[in-house]
Amino acid sequence: MNAGYRKDVLLIVLLSLFIYNINLRVIYRSSDALPAEYLPYSILTEGDLDLNEFPQLYENPNITKEYPPKPVGAIRGETLYRLHYSIGLLQGNYSSLYPIGSSLLATPLYVIPVFLLSIPPDSWMIPYLAKFSAAVFCALSSVFLYLAIAELYSRKTAFHMSLAYAFATHTFSVASQDLWQHAATQMLLALTLLLLLKAQKDKRFAPLSGIPLSLSVFVRPTNAIFAFLFILYVFHKHRNQFLKFLAYLAPISFTLAYYNLHYFNTLLGGYRFVEEFEHGIGSYLNFFNPVGLLGVLVSFDRGIFFYSPFLVYALWGIRRAWRKNVLFPYAALACGAYVYFTSTLTDWWGGTSFGYRVLSDMLPFMVFFIAEVYDAIRADIGHRVVFTFLVAASVFVQLVGFLLYDAGDVTSIPPITTLEESQLYYYLHDVRPIVCTPDWAAGNISCRKTILFSGEEDV
Repeated sequence: MNAGYRKDVLLIVLLSLFIYNINLRVIYRSSDALPAEYLPYSILTEGDLDLNEFPQLYENPNITKEYPPKPVGAIRGETLYRLHYSIGLLQGNYSSLYPIGSSLLATPLYVIPVFLLSIPPDSWMIPYLAKFSAAVFCALSSVFLYLAIAELYSRKTAFHMSLAYAFATHTFSVASQDLWQHAATQMLLALTLLLLLKAQKDKRFAPLSGIPLSLSVFVRPTNAIFAFLFILYVFHKHRNQFLKFLAYLAPISFTLAYYNLHYFNTLLGGYRFVEEFEHGIGSYLNFFNPVGLLGVLVSFDRGIFFYSPFLVYALWGIRRAWRKNVLFPYAALACGAYVYFTSTLTDWWGGTSFGYRVLSDMLPFMVFFIAEVYDAIRADIGHRVVFTFLVAASVFVQLVGFLLYDAGDVTSIPPITTLEESQLYYYLHDVRPIVCTPDWAAGNISCRKTILFSGEEDV
């Protein structure tokens, strides 16, 4: 890597980390992400995977009132209770019902604050460590995408596309703002893409791609869709490396299977006991759901092409490169399968979240597809104007989520049919940004809503 590329990488990392964290707040504090925020602390201080040392997660009356303990199944004769949507109670131990891959990957980033600063288990810093970890994952995903695009296209194309990915998609407004599964997923899938592209020039990289690919499934089980398609790709393109690829894939895959069977007695892990699956997985899926399909693609409240409209150019990129590079069809089919699967879910909108959160896992591929046509876009004045406008509009939408979204004031449940019902309209028609400032005396960060232009606190 020459000096120019190293300079780009450094700029991408520093700019991403600065902007992702400049709002000084953890936007979501979703029940989905709460166990992931605290597990790294438990791993470092107690060497276990339970949440017993965090009573604020399961004894808070506001939480227990909304999510009272509910028996949801039995594991080896012992009753499992579900609390707080994503936390389970079994034999007196509280644990995450959600996958722990993101927490394991974030653990090294907790080491210095936990051991050098000796923060307590109820410290206000823990959620911010989780957010910083997510921001690091997203910054690294931008770097891996930059390097992947640079394998096939110019340095300028790689740099421009990585910035669009970093700030014009939900990588900015969602994935980087809390320790969801999405940040680590995007990082691992972008790394998988990079290694598979490198393998086209040096076959030794093909087996290595099995490591981030299997880790991505550990982080988020639905990434098995991507894993399946890329396993087929490696078998097709690198058959003489396939057994070695499986050897790299197997250890993490077996570790995931062991963890799920040991703790939950099912290969599905704790997901088997979350609310949606209470009546069986079949009750949570629909074979074909046109409302969900249109919803995740173009709806005013969750549509990926509404919240990041420049991504529509990915369709042109797929068409143009379909026969040009054998990796493109497999990546495109993986994205298509992921969209279809998401649309079949009963709550295809992904619960309380901003925009198209559930589709953010495929963002590295969507932006990679656009790189194929970026030179053609820049060569045509019409396309250049339209594309620039759509990127600017996408950045603006992400800023709305980044600065205004509070995960609570608007609770519209899709499908919605008018712009006035959408989250975007809700936050723009009465702009009240959330301003966070360090409170050095109290030893934390205080946040408040303000009425735009007046500076008055919104109470």
